[in-house]
Amino acid sequence: MAEEIKKQEEVLEMNNPQEEEGEPYSCLEEYFVDCCRYNDLEEAKDCIQQGCDITWFDNRLNNAIHMACANGHVQALMLIKEELDKWENQEEKKQKFINHKNCDQNTALHWAAINGQKEVIVYMLEALKADPNICNSLKKTPFDEAVVFNQKECAEILAKVTKEDMSIYEGLEDYANNEEVKKEETMSDS
Repeated sequence: MAEEIKKQEEVLEMNNPQEEEGEPYSCLEEYFVDCCRYNDLEEAKDCIQQGCDITWFDNRLNNAIHMACANGHVQALMLIKEELDKWENQEEKKQKFINHKNCDQNTALHWAAINGQKEVIVYMLEALKADPNICNSLKKTPFDEAVVFNQKECAEILAKVTKEDMSIYEGLEDYANNEEVKKEETMSDS
C-alpha cells in the first residue's frame, strides 16, 4: 500500500513540474497583470512593447488596474495611463476599462478603498476619471467599502467627490469606541 501511494506521488510530481518552478503564465497579458500587481515597471513596459493587450482580465475578471490599485502602485497606473492616452477618440472604451468590474462587481477603485490606498484613489479620480459611484454586488460604492474597512482617510477623499455624509463614518467610529469602553468596564468588573 505504501509503495502504491509513493508511485502515485511520483506520477503527480512528473505531471506537475511547474509546482517546483512556479506556474508558467498562460499568456503575455497574464504576466502583464502580475507585473502591475508587483509594480515591476520594466517588465510591464516590455510586455507593452511586445504588443500585450492591457485590457486583459483573469478568470476572476481582475485586470491590471485592479492589481495596481489593490497594492498601491501609482507608477503602474501611470504606465497604463500612458497607453490609454494613445487611444484617441475612444473615451467610452477607456472608461469601460478603468471602471471594469470583477466577478464580485468591484472596480479597481473599490479595491483601492478597501486596501487604504489613498494616493491611488486620488490618481484614479483625478488622472483616470474613475467613477466613484459604481456599486458592487453588495450594493456598496468605494466610499461605503472604505467605511466598512475603517479606511477613514480614503472615505474622506471619496466623500469630497461623491458628496457622501462623513457622519456615517463618525457614527461607526463612536459605536466602535462605545463597544471598547463596554468591554473594558466588563473586564474591570470581573
